[in-house]
Amino acid sequence: MDAALSVSDPSKIRKARARERFLREEEMAGLRALLDGKGGRRYLWKALEEHHIFQTSFSQDAGYAAFREGERNGGLKLLDDILEANQEAFFLMIRENRQRPEDGPETEGDTQDE
Repeated sequence: MDAALSVSDPSKIRKARARERFLREEEMAGLRALLDGKGGRRYLWKALEEHHIFQTSFSQDAGYAAFREGERNGGLKLLDDILEANQEAFFLMIRENRQRPEDGPETEGDTQDE
């Protein structure tokens, strides 16, 4: 495929848009597959935490604050994708992660793998 898209050819533009929609749906299908399993949801929750989306980026050090905000921005993009792929799975992730590992093991029946 040509590196540059000619904006003067409507058929090429339609094909490029169709390809982008196809690739996006393929990405969403992969993300939904991760969200379907408890291990996948745990992995994604950890990624959201590591990107500090539940924390402020503020720091007295402007460079550090900018670095943290960059990390947070990546996490917010991931969160947006998760919500687009399966909003209910995100709410399930919240419920599953209310009990932190330091709180002890789950008892049978506490969390279902939906």
